[in-house]
Amino acid sequence: MPLFINSYLSEHPKVKIELHEDIPETNEKKTLNGEIDFLLGQNPETISPKLTVKDRGTHGYFAIIPKTSTYFQKGQKSLEPNSISLKKLLAEQLVLRTHGSAIRRQVDYLLQKYRVTPNVILESNNIFTTAKLATSGLGVTLLPESIYVYPNADEFNIYPLPQSVISLDYFIAYQADRTLNQAESDLVDSFLNNLQSSIDSNPTLL
Repeated sequence: MPLFINSYLSEHPKVKIELHEDIPETNEKKTLNGEIDFLLGQNPETISPKLTVKDRGTHGYFAIIPKTSTYFQKGQKSLEPNSISLKKLLAEQLVLRTHGSAIRRQVDYLLQKYRVTPNVILESNNIFTTAKLATSGLGVTLLPESIYVYPNADEFNIYPLPQSVISLDYFIAYQADRTLNQAESDLVDSFLNNLQSSIDSNPTLL
């Protein structure tokens, strides 16, 4: 939302936005039932065919490795890709999103794939809280590359993860039989254009 909503509202000051924050399954049902107009999420592969989906391509993840981790390297803002075993990294103390979120589903898939029993220190339903807890030293976390984290080589490392292992695809969806008015169509365009611009210019992994 922060990546595009300010731009959109500056061009449509009379539009009122009502935000429904819930797990993806619940908000998908609300969109299908017409309780909400648009669904924003990640990885639309399992979205109902009764929804029209507009996505923005595949984007990667990175891990936050705090100084409390075995694999922390002081003085390094960003570690070399593939320099740490992902299986070993997942065995560290973890700070994760709560179950039901798209990010948590992907992390759980990796835990199953590598047969790791997770040591989850804390869970949060807020991605920015998760990021802050990790950077403050509580544990390792995995974040989409669109989430900006200010580098601090004395406190944590940023470790890029291969898209072949974990990635996401941001999307916006609405009822397939619905004809959008101009303001609604502009919302979809604002989401797609501003998100892509933010991803392209994101300095997280620099």
